Amino acid sequence: MRPVTKTLLIRADASVPRGTGHVMRCLAIAQAWKDAGGEVTYAMAESTPSVESRLDQEGIKIFSIPSTPGSAHDAESLVECALSQNADWLIVDGYHFGKEYCQALKVAGLRFLIIADHNTSVCESADFLLNPDVSDEREVRGNYGPHATLLLGPRYALLRREFTSWKFAAREPADGLLKVLVTMGGSDPENLSLRIMNALQKCGLQDLEVAVLVGGSNPHFEKLDYLQKHSASKFKLIKDASSVPQWMAWADVAVTAAGNSIWELMFMGCPVICCTRGPEDERLLARLAKCHAAMDIGPSSHTQLEERFLREFMILREHKLREVMAKNGRALVDGLGAMRVVEQLLAVKDHTQNKTQHTSGSIRS
Repeated sequence: MRPVTKTLLIRADASVPRGTGHVMRCLAIAQAWKDAGGEVTYAMAESTPSVESRLDQEGIKIFSIPSTPGSAHDAESLVECALSQNADWLIVDGYHFGKEYCQALKVAGLRFLIIADHNTSVCESADFLLNPDVSDEREVRGNYGPHATLLLGPRYALLRREFTSWKFAAREPADGLLKVLVTMGGSDPENLSLRIMNALQKCGLQDLEVAVLVGGSNPHFEKLDYLQKHSASKFKLIKDASSVPQWMAWADVAVTAAGNSIWELMFMGCPVICCTRGPEDERLLARLAKCHAAMDIGPSSHTQLEERFLREFMILREHKLREVMAKNGRALVDGLGAMRVVEQLLAVKDHTQNKTQHTSGSIRS
């Protein structure tokens, strides 16, 4: 990758209700940008101590947006931040950034990439659209104008460098206990982890070893810990794991909620059982299930989620099927998505922008 001395500004939020996925997947682009010699700042209206600690470890500054996320004042503050930071590119990731928000960025002369999982989003002013969940340009072109560069499909899945170092790791077949990983994201607002733990406890299987990753922003640890201590099942809670890829490599099967963890698990060659959180997730999982790369257990809000999970889990205990899913997952995700994104941004010729040194927020370093 060509060396750069440019600034990337990332606008994303993290909270218990919103989760931490937007911030963490953008971190993959931030790492690739820094690896190429650039500087990175995050602009955030909402965050959690765990997320801020992680960004600090990466040497990334945080600019505080003193506004309601997605509001007109938020957009104004972001423009001011971009100008004060002399940002060459802006990444916007979140469901609350709509058409008017993006138009304000364009009117200010900013170049930006928007990450959008939901094709109903309309942002005709974006320079780039990134959506690893969709490969067909016809599904999204109408919402993003004729001039936006579309970065679509799993080849643009965003994996942090802690994952990409496992690219050629071999996966050993289960020997003895079947190892199950439960990973529901940084905050797991619906406490899906508890529902899956309850389902595994009720199934009465004695040949399981279960590890549950509890994100640093998860408010449900006490409930999970109580079940762990009062269950005959072999549950292990790992709070704010220092090496998520290591646990994915350990597991024979993983259960997760739709999000970037799907791509991470597929890259790691770990068969995935996944629930969804919206229509776009449902369409993605339908496609992945059709090509035998993941198993879909339906909406996370479904009252029979536990039963659906156990039905698919019992099928996936068959070793040959897990091998097929692992192979297909790795064929879709090669771990180079973040690098490809940065290369695309750097390939755009520089243009002169009128920039002022003005800010209404604060930088935390």
